[in-house]
Amino acid sequence: MRTRGVDGDPTGWRATLNARPQLALATKAALAAALAWLVVLPLGGFADDYPYYAPLGAVVAVTSTFASSLRNASQAVMAIGAGAVIAATTQALQIPQVAALAIVVGVGTLVGSWPRLGEMASYVPISALFVLIIGGDHPSYYVAAYLGLTTVGAAAGVVVNGAFPPLPLTANSLTLRRLRSILADQLDDLADGLLQPDLPNAGEWQARRWHLAPYLAEMHRLAQQVTEARRANWRERRWREAAERQRQHALTLGRLAVLVEELVELVVHRESADAHEVALGPSLRPATAGGLEAMAAVLRARPEDEEWAKAFATLSRNIEDLRAATRAAWRDHQEDRFTAAAIVVDLERAAQSLHETAESLQRTTRADSGGQLSSD
Repeated sequence: MRTRGVDGDPTGWRATLNARPQLALATKAALAAALAWLVVLPLGGFADDYPYYAPLGAVVAVTSTFASSLRNASQAVMAIGAGAVIAATTQALQIPQVAALAIVVGVGTLVGSWPRLGEMASYVPISALFVLIIGGDHPSYYVAAYLGLTTVGAAAGVVVNGAFPPLPLTANSLTLRRLRSILADQLDDLADGLLQPDLPNAGEWQARRWHLAPYLAEMHRLAQQVTEARRANWRERRWREAAERQRQHALTLGRLAVLVEELVELVVHRESADAHEVALGPSLRPATAGGLEAMAAVLRARPEDEEWAKAFATLSRNIEDLRAATRAAWRDHQEDRFTAAAIVVDLERAAQSLHETAESLQRTTRADSGGQLSSD
């Protein structure tokens, strides 16, 4: 199967920052860590002994969305507190240190399986170990430092993330555009195979298949991230319409990807040089290829441009041509053309899915490369 690397990304420092949320995340994490350090330094006391726990809490709290930032901060505090309780209870037993170490790790791991702790589950046995070993004869002092300073740092992280809440619309838009291009490439490869003088065999058809799963997975991941980023986000109202259009676009592309996979299966397995009897035959291959190429052209066109309307009109004509050719094959030769009919149905469903979202996408005139669709 074929895959493609990342291409078509925008240029310029602002566009680069918007298209790659990791850069914005790294910047905010660094800012939050520095802020947490500056906040705890003047406090004195255990802040002089363990100041590094404050930036640690800040790094834990800064995540890809504000909602997850709040969640991570609270989960980290709960996990550290649970670990401290486990360590203090184990110390009270006055057992050999190696046995105590085994107990806190085992019990901490079990407690960490509590779903409410989420991604911070590993902090339970880790914090229990820290309290047991580093806390030594003064566990209360160490717990106050560890838990207190981490909480202060987490609060700093939440504040920074709340001041600059991410809404990765540009990155999501690029992913959607990339998936459209990949689907178009798959359709073009399929059409090209049908137009070859010698029909491809199973191996040659396999070489023309694109591996769509990674692109679909990335689209779903970013769509979910955008949905979560809209929660408790003071900038969400400004981009609500754009985010909703992207959500609809992602749903359409998800359905379209399923239809493209169905088309691939129909052509590859029913129209191969290895097949005992081909499903389309020379009379229907050109019309089928024309429909696939027309669908690819619609996917490559921007819905807000006049080119899209022309491409969609061409697709509609090609679907009708394929339908007419299928009926003629049945009428004139009594040939069984169920595969061609199935291709017509899939093309019609794909065209309908694209048309349903085109009107809303046509209202989107902001340039993705300018970073106008991002709140990263």
